[in-house]
Amino acid sequence: MATKSVSQKAIELQFMARPDGDGDYFPKGLAKPGFRVNDEMRKRLVGKTQAPVWLIGLLMAGAIGLVRFGGFAIARSCPNLAPYANSRIICWAVAIPVFALALWVVAKTYRRDRDHALKDVERARARFSKEDVRASVTVGWKQLSRFKRLLIHAFIFGITAIAAISAYDHLQRHSAVSHVEGTLLVLFATFLCFGWVFILMRLACGARLARSR
Repeated sequence: MATKSVSQKAIELQFMARPDGDGDYFPKGLAKPGFRVNDEMRKRLVGKTQAPVWLIGLLMAGAIGLVRFGGFAIARSCPNLAPYANSRIICWAVAIPVFALALWVVAKTYRRDRDHALKDVERARARFSKEDVRASVTVGWKQLSRFKRLLIHAFIFGITAIAAISAYDHLQRHSAVSHVEGTLLVLFATFLCFGWVFILMRLACGARLARSR
C-alpha cells in the first residue's frame, strides 16, 4: 500500500464523514462552510488540490537556476555588481520570493480547478467554531511527545542563532556586500524569532480555550 504524504494527510483532514455515508469537504477550514461530496468526488478533489511533489521541486530548482543565471548575466555585463550577483546569501534572498510567487501561481491554478469542480455542489454547514479549531490544533501539538516538541524548539532556535551569529560576522566586515548579506541575515533571524513567538502565543491561546471547555 502506498504511503500517504504529509500534504495528502493534511488535505484529507478537510473531509469529514456524514451519517448517510457521504462526506463534507471544508477547503477553507472546518470553521467555514464547506461542500457535501461523495467518495468518488472526494478522490477527484484530492488530486485537484494537491500539487505533485516533483512540481514543487521543479519550481524551486527553476527559481534557483533563474536567479543564478541572472546573477551570472549581471556579473558579465556589470563587473562592479559581480560581488553582489555571486553572493549565495543574496541569491537565496532573491530565489525564495521567486519560488514563493511561482508556488502561489500554481496553488491559485489548483484552487481554480477545485472551485470549478465544486460549482454546483450542495453546501454544507461549518462543523466547528474558530475557537474549536484553535483548541484542537493545540491539543494536537500537546499530543506530540515532549522530545519531539523539544527537537522542534531546538531546530528553530539553532537556525535563528546561526543566522544571528553569521549576521554579526558579516556586519563586522568592511565590505558593502558583507553589509548587505548581514542585513539580510538579520531580517531572516528576526522573521524566525517573531514568527515562532507568534505561533507559541497562538498555541497558548488555544490551550486556554481547550481548558475552558
